Amino acid sequence: MEHSTGAMVSIRRLEPHEVQLHRQVRLRALQEAPASFGHAFEDIVVEPDGYWDALTVSVTGSRQILLLAESGPVVVGCVYGLADRATRETGRIDRLRPGSAREIIEMRLVLPAAG
Repeated sequence: MEHSTGAMVSIRRLEPHEVQLHRQVRLRALQEAPASFGHAFEDIVVEPDGYWDALTVSVTGSRQILLLAESGPVVVGCVYGLADRATRETGRIDRLRPGSAREIIEMRLVLPAAG
């Protein structure tokens, strides 16, 4: 797949050990698209390491996913796939960076079946 700049983009799942990458991506997204979140950059940037550890574990498990769109070593977009808390059969996709959700959805992503 190509990024709007013409560079090749690959899509991959965030790994559980990538806590600092998750923090960087989310904070950058908060700065670039603050209206996409229910909290402000100023509130989240001060969260301790334990917050980021727990958040990363939550999106690398079986019911949630964080996909990264990368152009070489640079994350150019990301999207959360979140299981619906009320039912095991549905979920939603939350876009973190403008333009990234379309590219990721075009890969015909199917979230892992609920365990």
